[in-house]
Amino acid sequence: QSTGVGAAAAASAAAIVRETQAIHRSSTQAASGVAQSASLRDTKQPTAAEATSLSWTTWNVRPEVTENLRNAPAPPAASFSWASAFSADTEAALRRLVRGKADVMLVAVEANNAASLSLIRNAWRQLTLQQLLRHEGCVALRFEETHPEAHFWKREYALSTMPTVLLLHGERGTTILRQPTQLTANAICSRVRNGLEEGGAHMCKRGAALLVRFLSMRTNGFEVESRPFGGAATQSDRERVMAEQEAEYAASLLADEAASAAEQASQLATECEERKQRELADRRQKRLAKAAFLPAEGDAADGSTQVVVRLPNGRRLWRRFPPSSQLQLVVDWVAISEPDIFDFQLVSNFPRVVVGAEQLKSTLLELEMHPSTSLFVKELDDTD
Repeated sequence: QSTGVGAAAAASAAAIVRETQAIHRSSTQAASGVAQSASLRDTKQPTAAEATSLSWTTWNVRPEVTENLRNAPAPPAASFSWASAFSADTEAALRRLVRGKADVMLVAVEANNAASLSLIRNAWRQLTLQQLLRHEGCVALRFEETHPEAHFWKREYALSTMPTVLLLHGERGTTILRQPTQLTANAICSRVRNGLEEGGAHMCKRGAALLVRFLSMRTNGFEVESRPFGGAATQSDRERVMAEQEAEYAASLLADEAASAAEQASQLATECEERKQRELADRRQKRLAKAAFLPAEGDAADGSTQVVVRLPNGRRLWRRFPPSSQLQLVVDWVAISEPDIFDFQLVSNFPRVVVGAEQLKSTLLELEMHPSTSLFVKELDDTD
């Protein structure tokens, strides 16, 4: 029986090699005009049912000009659902690579868990990603992890955590996306677009090699070893693996949420600081504007009152005011001289008097501060 399986796989491989060689021979005749006889405008238009078939996309649509990725048309809502951008036919998809019909291959293997549901809701239905998946240079496969053909991709690329999105591009390019931050529409779009821009010059040989291994595995009925190190997997082993995968996904979500919360807190702190600085600048401008209302400074000859104010940094301010000036003008003068000291009180030592709001409208003469007075500034904080 094993001899018959090997012969079948060898025959399939030989057929693929012959088909690939025929494609390369025919490519040199493309300039003769034979391949140009059927343009995209003359191509038979598919029905709604045919439009969702990978075989139609592979064998019937032959556009001559690759449109810019950003101008790719949106899929008609009446004829397509998001799931129709995918196929579950690995052989047809790999033959499409062999024929040079694709530049990038996307394979999604999903499970019955919250992460896979999030992938469907937040990524596959996104319009830009749908346009890229339907691009002529992209072939997309999607499987449940229990699907027989999913076993081929899981074994070929050692996929263990589901969901996983596999991207093949170029001669050796392989990208495996499995983290929640990678399984987003923007992240997948970026990688598919990079693969399409890279081109698929080497995808024919790569597709042929994958197709040989796929057909060989299918001949064996997709029988795979459940545990690579020997022994049969038990129900508890499978439950443990599933629990580990769920725990890994939950930990990733918590890490993402923590990072998002930290970013929001940092942004909020920045906004608060900016708002505080704007308020301080506004108060400073308002204080400086009060300079226009200060009376002209007198001298000793005209009987003016000499006011000396000591600041918290030890510096002293000197000025003469008319005896009839209200104490509020002295406060304004200090505020103008030191605009960065916002909340303060004036205090006199002899006698010890703290100037309150009820005294600001009294004159220097009424407060017995004439002919001279000495005050100091007491800064206030939130506890005063």
